[in-house]
Amino acid sequence: MNDHLPDPAALLAALANPVRLRLLADIADAGDDGCAMNDLARDSLSARQLRDHISRLVQVGLVESGGAGITARLDRMHQAHDALTSGDDPEITTFFKQGRLVELPRSPVRRRAVLMQVAQLFEEGRAYSEAQVSAMLFAIHDDHAALRRYMVDFGILERDRRGMQYRLRREP
Repeated sequence: MNDHLPDPAALLAALANPVRLRLLADIADAGDDGCAMNDLARDSLSARQLRDHISRLVQVGLVESGGAGITARLDRMHQAHDALTSGDDPEITTFFKQGRLVELPRSPVRRRAVLMQVAQLFEEGRAYSEAQVSAMLFAIHDDHAALRRYMVDFGILERDRRGMQYRLRREP
C-alpha cells in the first residue's frame, strides 16, 4: 500500500484511460470483499493488458491487491482532492506522515519549502527559548537540532545575539 499522499496528477493521468476507469468502477462495485482478476476479464483485453491496467491502478494507489483479491481505494481520490484544494504542495506533504517529518529533502528549494511548513508551528512576534523551540521541533522530527539550525540558516527563525531566544522572521 502507498502510505504517502497520492500524486493528484498521476492519479488523474491513470484515470484518463477509459479502460482503467471502467476497471476501477467494477472493482469498487465489488465492495470491501474485493474481486478476483478473473472477474475483471474482458473480451477486448488480453490477460497481459488487464494485468498492466491493474498494475497502473495499484501504482497510483487506487486499488490494492491482496489475499482478499483486488479492492478499490476510493479514499485516495478524496485525499488527492484535499491535496489539490488545500493549497499545500503535494511534493512537500510527501515528506510528512501523521504529522511528523519523516525525511528532510536534499534539494535546498524543497528543504526551504518543508521548513516553511514547519514554521507554521510558531506564532509571529512571539519569543521562544531554545528549550521551547527544541521541544516543538522534536514533536515532529527526532533531529530537532538540525531543524532548528536549518531554520536559522534559511532565515526562517532568527536568534538573538546571545543565542537565548528565537523568533519567527516576519518575511523569511
